[in-house]
Amino acid sequence: MNYLAQHNLQEMTQTPKDVLVYKRDDKGHLICERCGFKPKATARHPNGNPSTMHYHMKKHTNDFPYECPICKTGFPQKMNLQNHMKARHPNETKEKDNMFKCPVENCSFQSITKGNCLIHCARRHFNQVVDDHIQSVTNNGKKTFHCTCCTKDFKSGTAFYYHILKCLATFQIIDAQEVEALV
Repeated sequence: MNYLAQHNLQEMTQTPKDVLVYKRDDKGHLICERCGFKPKATARHPNGNPSTMHYHMKKHTNDFPYECPICKTGFPQKMNLQNHMKARHPNETKEKDNMFKCPVENCSFQSITKGNCLIHCARRHFNQVVDDHIQSVTNNGKKTFHCTCCTKDFKSGTAFYYHILKCLATFQIIDAQEVEALV
């Protein structure tokens, strides 16, 4: 029995050319017939974003029209290739000057995003003080991260790390000027 029949799913054609066929479950949520993936519901797309499903389905069809000229890795979107080039091959692109560099002396870390640089600093350079102010709790299989400075909870470690350095500076646990160099 296929996934559709097993989970009582309905078929829905998304594109006029019938290139990719999308499925919806009995509640109307988009779902991948092959692996059961469901795009996140948002205010704009309460049943899942069709664009997210479109690019997810491309993974199953091996439709990666944008190829890295250096390592030959394929990507479903041009933006994915551009991010790959910035992150993996910065010296071969003009992006090497646009990288975010870690402000800590003698650290060679650099990233294509400011957020990744901030998380790097929290984990590598402020890890002792950060570890003193994080509690991870698992309830019903869902992990949350709790800030012991301000008692806020976060659904992901990433969200916690974005928050914690500013929080530690607010409570004067670390120097605010060090955080300003990051943010």
